Amino acid sequence: MGDFKIQGITPAAEKLKLGSLNVSKIYNGSTQVWPSTPYAPIVGGELTFISNKETAPYYGLFDSNFNELSSDFNFSSLPSSFFKIAAVSDNLNYMIAAMPNDFNNPGYISKNRGVSWTQMSNLNARTGYVHMSKSGRVIIFKNTGSGINYIISNDHGDSFTNLDLSSLIPSGGTAVAVSSISISSDGKVILLNVGINGAYSPKYGVHVFKSTDYGETFVDISSDINPTVGSYQWFTSLVSGDGKYQIHFSRIGPSSWSDDYGETFTNKNYPQTTLGYASINEDGRYFMFYRQDTQEFAYSNDYGVSSTLGTIPNSRPETSGVSNSGEHSFAFSDDLTGIEYSNDYFNSFTSSNFANGASWPLYIVDTVL
Repeated sequence: MGDFKIQGITPAAEKLKLGSLNVSKIYNGSTQVWPSTPYAPIVGGELTFISNKETAPYYGLFDSNFNELSSDFNFSSLPSSFFKIAAVSDNLNYMIAAMPNDFNNPGYISKNRGVSWTQMSNLNARTGYVHMSKSGRVIIFKNTGSGINYIISNDHGDSFTNLDLSSLIPSGGTAVAVSSISISSDGKVILLNVGINGAYSPKYGVHVFKSTDYGETFVDISSDINPTVGSYQWFTSLVSGDGKYQIHFSRIGPSSWSDDYGETFTNKNYPQTTLGYASINEDGRYFMFYRQDTQEFAYSNDYGVSSTLGTIPNSRPETSGVSNSGEHSFAFSDDLTGIEYSNDYFNSFTSSNFANGASWPLYIVDTVL
């Protein structure tokens, strides 16, 4: 997995030869691994969702009023109506489908905008526990119902391996849950919030594990985020699509905010949260998360500079989303029969009820029709 290296070093472009000929590109399957190319996120023109529906192919693309747009795509059917879309990349290039109620069934992956689906053999997955970078390069999902048994791919699902975090668990501690996962658009930066119990110091903490190499390695950055808080209680973290803005939300004190790729942090008195429902756009200007005091989504439209945040009315803790540009966003409404959405950078919100068979779960997706 990962970028092409020789003895741990990535060669500079135009420095490899095959005989007397220059090597221009190297592929691992269908994935170009050298030279690496920066991911350029797609900016869709309209608010669009990928959502499940009651009839075959059991999912579709919808606009903000839940009018179906799927005629522009050649979607093939999921195995049954019990499977739900669990994760999606920009432009629908990569998608994962899984069962919603247990970890007893293998997931399915599409690498061609839903034209075909392939079973991920022996890799069980569950809706709500699958995460994907906007590029589709990095995929992380929970594999069993207990512990922190997660699977990772950083080659667009061509291969998978166990996500081994055992070396980061403090002596005397036991990792019990992952409360939040946030991935930059290209997949290079990954933030994992891991709950650890046991007789270690600090006790019963939620640590932040960070990768800057597409999940090849992780380090525990908890003590670097803000040691003055005095306890590891970072239940939710966000990394902007470009990786520049990194925010760690606390349940007991100030949040920690960085605008320099996580090099330094500043205290922010954001509302506290214990839930992992949070979303952020490409450049970090627009983000949202669920606040536990008023039980509704809060949002920022100034990169989080101000600690005074707006709120999304009638919203509840469920899937949320912000488009790459930040122009479009949504949260589920209180009764789960529809959504509250914005088409103007969080300036106003409109209620929209499910129609035409669309239903939970749904995900905002930037796509070029």
